[in-house]
Amino acid sequence: MVYTFDEKKIKSKLVKLRKENKDTQETFAKKLSAKMGGIEISRTTVATWETDKNQTVPKYDYLINICNMYNCDVNYFFEVNSVKSKEIKEVADLLHISEKSVEILKDNSNYGDMLDCLINNDSFDSFVNRINQLTAYSVVDDAITTVFTESYCKKLKQFFDEYYFSEFPMEVSKENFRKFLLTKISSNKFNPEKYIERKFLEEGKNCVYNQCDDFSALPKLEKYDLIINFISDVGYDHFDAKKKVENSEFRLQGIMSLFIKDVIEKESNKIRENLKKKATGSRN
Repeated sequence: MVYTFDEKKIKSKLVKLRKENKDTQETFAKKLSAKMGGIEISRTTVATWETDKNQTVPKYDYLINICNMYNCDVNYFFEVNSVKSKEIKEVADLLHISEKSVEILKDNSNYGDMLDCLINNDSFDSFVNRINQLTAYSVVDDAITTVFTESYCKKLKQFFDEYYFSEFPMEVSKENFRKFLLTKISSNKFNPEKYIERKFLEEGKNCVYNQCDDFSALPKLEKYDLIINFISDVGYDHFDAKKKVENSEFRLQGIMSLFIKDVIEKESNKIRENLKKKATGSRN
């Protein structure tokens, strides 16, 4: 372990510690004065400790009292790694949470009770899985907005919503969406070049043209099929992911509602038990 005595680092760590605990220089001075048994410490003294204009820092006994005041390991001011408390760091590393979370839990026992209730709930695994699902769906690139015009994106959403709510859930698929589009975008009087020009952005046009050696040489029906297949591929992937996000969010709300009810019930039972114990104790 490497220890250093660096006035500038001690000053910056002191400022950071004070601000983390939401103290002004004035309130910090008052608290430390009380901790030091009435020794008068002014706001000006605190400002002197914190400013870079001089090398004045709190004496060692002052630092000890500051650490006691903020539940902080004194090594925080001297160790290179700036860990405020070895115990807190070890717990944070073990549980894969931040040191700040450990400190909050340490200072608020009821928070730990609520988390314990949450983690031990039968639906917790489902809750975590839904969060993971939601994360995966949410990172789906909005490629559709770089492929189609804004007005056509809205039109495709209308198509997908109509398809989605007309289909049995087990039959929702990219192939069935393609078949649905065939009924909405008729091949009769279909002009492939004009359709692409009006509905597609530059990136979308390039994607379609790059799917064959020479798009212009294709028969009209082959162009039609290629365009419909491209629209169904991009549109289905995008809007299906959006629907899954919506469904996951809705189910998460349901799970959270159950969690809240469970926590309220268990916390209420604790209060009742405490009241019973107090009542029994007063009678005895």
